[in-house]
Amino acid sequence: MCGKDFQVKKDMAVMIEDGIIREIMPYEHAPQDHGLQLIDGSALFLLPGLIDAHNHLSLDASLPAYLEKMADPLPALVLRAAKNIEKDVLAGVTTMRCLGDKEYLDVHCRNFINSGFYKGPRLVLSGKGIRSSAGHGFVGYSFDGPEAIRLAVRENIRQGADIVKFFVTGTLPSKAGMTCFLSREEIEMIVSEAKRMGRPTAVHCVGGVGFDWCMDAGVDVIEHGYFITEKQIDRLSGSSVRLVMTPGFYMVDQRIQAMPGPLVGPHREAAEMARSTMEAIIRSGIPYALGTDGVHGSGAMAAEMACLAALGASTPAALSAATNCGAEVCGLEGITGSIEIGMSADLIGVEANPLENMDTLADIRCVIARGEVLKA
Repeated sequence: MCGKDFQVKKDMAVMIEDGIIREIMPYEHAPQDHGLQLIDGSALFLLPGLIDAHNHLSLDASLPAYLEKMADPLPALVLRAAKNIEKDVLAGVTTMRCLGDKEYLDVHCRNFINSGFYKGPRLVLSGKGIRSSAGHGFVGYSFDGPEAIRLAVRENIRQGADIVKFFVTGTLPSKAGMTCFLSREEIEMIVSEAKRMGRPTAVHCVGGVGFDWCMDAGVDVIEHGYFITEKQIDRLSGSSVRLVMTPGFYMVDQRIQAMPGPLVGPHREAAEMARSTMEAIIRSGIPYALGTDGVHGSGAMAAEMACLAALGASTPAALSAATNCGAEVCGLEGITGSIEIGMSADLIGVEANPLENMDTLADIRCVIARGEVLKA
């Protein structure tokens, strides 16, 4: 399935050299050099590796009260992250955008993967998430005041962060309005300092005045957006700011049930409102990427794509959200996200045509990440 339009081409061969797609040709024209490694995918549909555009390596939503487990000792978080990395790449996630973990464990995991010491997806990451001492962010660290935030941005970048991630809201709406936990000045400091140092910004924001302040400041990506208004959807549509949707957080009841006890009821009550907002976002035609936000392994991305379909997204749109749109949000357009000559050889194989049956993405039969065969 080549290109960004997922055009189906039958009986094709993909030639890979040094981790790059060098040729795409009819199989009958492929060289028969026995010195080449041949992977027989004749019974499979080949498509780009999946891109999880919002996740956390050590956060595991399959665990009871999983958010509270981010307070576990660092060795436990590292072991959990290592297991999640393995599960994700074997489930076809060849690129992952990681938006906050503890003590720069994400940076060290990326370095180990890039060195060849450990097998895993390409990681694009943020280091420590920036939050207010009074605000939301189980994977974040609290910083108060513009100067403390300036230093936090610099330290994240010094440690190797690709993105600056911050939290301005919680995850629930309120009759009194959506609280913004950072001041306008603090938001402006994060965005301006990151831009000055050449890093994009990503904000956990589900709506309210925090959305408007982030848009005013020039943030690059809005994460979640569960309760933005029609007016805010229009503003997003008319801007270059991107959106990452994580629909399963509100649409999969097992996910809500795994939250700390006091949060279960309020999230169930807000689910229909979140669903209505996400349906409006999809109807608007805003481009969006897709993330699991703490779900790992087999079927995780397929479940999020199924949520998009239930919200009204077409199958090609859901596939794009999990591939080329994700690449754009990661700053990797032209590198990954589609099967084209010159792109990284990030490929997965499934038994059925996903344009006709998206459920097939829950059973990945072949994984090639940056040219290396990890599952066949």
